[in-house]
Amino acid sequence: SFDQYRGTIKLSFYDASGSSNDRIWVINTLPLEQYIWGMGEIAGTGDANHNRTMVTAFRTYGYWKIKFSTKYAAQGFKVTSTTSSQLYYGYDWETAHPNIKTAAEDTRGKIVMYLNGSVNGIALTPYSSWSDGRTRSFEERWYSTAYPWCRSVSDPYGKHATKSTTTLENEGNHMVGLIANGSLNLATN
Repeated sequence: SFDQYRGTIKLSFYDASGSSNDRIWVINTLPLEQYIWGMGEIAGTGDANHNRTMVTAFRTYGYWKIKFSTKYAAQGFKVTSTTSSQLYYGYDWETAHPNIKTAAEDTRGKIVMYLNGSVNGIALTPYSSWSDGRTRSFEERWYSTAYPWCRSVSDPYGKHATKSTTTLENEGNHMVGLIANGSLNLATN
């Protein structure tokens, strides 16, 4: 039902090497700040500090993808609107959830940076809904040492009260980086 959009829309045919992998993509091109307004990762109903934290992580991840991601380069875009990148619901979501836009405007242009010796730059900022009481390092989850800021820490605020680690992982909780429900709990306490 999301049938309105900002920016431009184009259709792109991707001719894959195997005919079963051919795709027609609908590509929405818009400025990063307007992309944030349609962020589908939150509804904007939480505490304002939580909303600002989440949109900053979303912006940083989006900016990192724009600058460095090549995963979808052959298809002609940088991120998908699904959980394989970041949830983006567009203009209809933006108008129905105005606190997201407010949080984006409050933090306009702000991103997370990592500055430590020779490792400096935009900090890829993954986030997950829940943890099992401990976040995971980037290395532990995705086997890369290139992201030293994503360390495992104790996380009592984002721990799901009833779900097991296996259930959380099966539901897509990678538990790396910011735990959204922990952010919400900390902002409201």
